[in-house]
Amino acid sequence: MVNVQPYTVQCVLPINLYNEFIYVFLWYWMLLVSATSVFRSVRPLYESLSLHIRISESIIMTMRNIHFVLNAKNSLLFSVVTAPSVSSC
Repeated sequence: MVNVQPYTVQCVLPINLYNEFIYVFLWYWMLLVSATSVFRSVRPLYESLSLHIRISESIIMTMRNIHFVLNAKNSLLFSVVTAPSVSSC
């Protein structure tokens, strides 16, 4: 009994090597995305529970609102002062 095979088979090891590199890259990419997702999910919870951060955020928002109101008043005054006069013909 002689088992002679008349066909040749291509080695698939190089293709598996490329697949391995792709899957290792994807594994690290998913790890990075998961860590970022966890961080972005936990941070608002921490900020909402931390009294110090809530107080400083409210101060910052108040200062931004005051600055916005002052800028709005100044720009309104500036536009009224520099508005061209309407002349009748």
